[in-house]
Amino acid sequence: MDLLNTKWKVHFSSNRMGIRLIGPRPKWERLDGGEGGSHPSNIHDCGYALGSINFTGDMPIILTVEGPTQGGFVCPFTIISSDFWKVGQLKSGDTLIFKPITMNQALEHKKLINDYLNYIKKLLDYCPLIIQKPKYFNDINDLILYNHYYKNDEFNIENNSSLLLEYKHNDILIQYRQAGDCYLLIEYGDSKSAINLLLRMRIHQIQEHLGLITDLKTMKTKPILNGLIDSAPAIRSLLVRYDPIHLSQNTLIEYLQTIEKLLPFHNNINLPCRKIYLPITLDDHWNNEAIQYYMETIRSKASYLPNNLKFIANNNGIIGENDINQISNILLEAQWLVIGIGFYLGCPFAIPINPRHRLSVPKYNPARTYTPDGSCGLGGNYMAIYPIESPGGYQLFGRTIQTWSTFGTIGYP
Repeated sequence: MDLLNTKWKVHFSSNRMGIRLIGPRPKWERLDGGEGGSHPSNIHDCGYALGSINFTGDMPIILTVEGPTQGGFVCPFTIISSDFWKVGQLKSGDTLIFKPITMNQALEHKKLINDYLNYIKKLLDYCPLIIQKPKYFNDINDLILYNHYYKNDEFNIENNSSLLLEYKHNDILIQYRQAGDCYLLIEYGDSKSAINLLLRMRIHQIQEHLGLITDLKTMKTKPILNGLIDSAPAIRSLLVRYDPIHLSQNTLIEYLQTIEKLLPFHNNINLPCRKIYLPITLDDHWNNEAIQYYMETIRSKASYLPNNLKFIANNNGIIGENDINQISNILLEAQWLVIGIGFYLGCPFAIPINPRHRLSVPKYNPARTYTPDGSCGLGGNYMAIYPIESPGGYQLFGRTIQTWSTFGTIGYP
């Protein structure tokens, strides 16, 4: 499959959370995703850049303005920020083609679009007669459609990679990856290596130094660099969002390298924690109804259908008449450590503290369009609690109370 030369059709199950695309099945270079899940599209959960092309199994989905901020599927490409408005115009049945451009071209176009929008704003705020139109706005169609870049040969996909820089520090592999024109993905360790909580602590250190950890009292961050916006930490990665107009990618990478050298790598870090007990109903009818809806509207047959809990048991070598009871006991005995918050509205991602309770399952292929709020699911080695009704790809095993309060809370516990 050639993602860049294929005419993709917009699926009818598309909305502001994501634009699903219909096209040829991808040919994967690897057999599986390691501890991220057994399907090659599965990865350790990481942050998602807005506009990413997210492969949920074999189906690509464009992540849009109300889409997830984090998840466990691979994102090989990202739409440039100045073209997001085009994605907003797509409707069911439309076709689209992706065209590659360079980072410099993306930044140039972003500046042009910003100038154009500022020009329109001035026309609305002031008298049009005193606002001079910039000379390069003569052919506005060329500016908006970006045709002049699609005709050149500057970008060669064979010679380009998302990997911008990699090096080792304290025997840990560190990689900086392109994630569109407004995001940088920092990865620690090998993608197929076992879960390492020390790496998660290192990510917390970096995030804290950058001033990107939210103060729960003010609900604000204090970025150390002008142009830094926010971040999405995960078990072995940190997605940093920045404004490339005010903070260049090279400057950000150089600063991150400096931090790595100056910040000591601690093996013993103390963090304030809370222990929370939540009720749960296993193999509940709400999730079973969601699975049935998935079978009727998206995919009727798969190894994880019709019972996700039984599939979790069988996939981890628990087979027989008591397979559901045995896997239920493991799930209930486990103490789960939350290692990240993301996806939708504070969805917690967690792993069992005791390695003997760790389970591994592939994620849905493709993802569901509907998951009840409070649903608990497993994907790769991770457990998540869906805070609201949303799409999802984790194997559902039960339902607990809703973890997100739509109307907010008074104070903080």
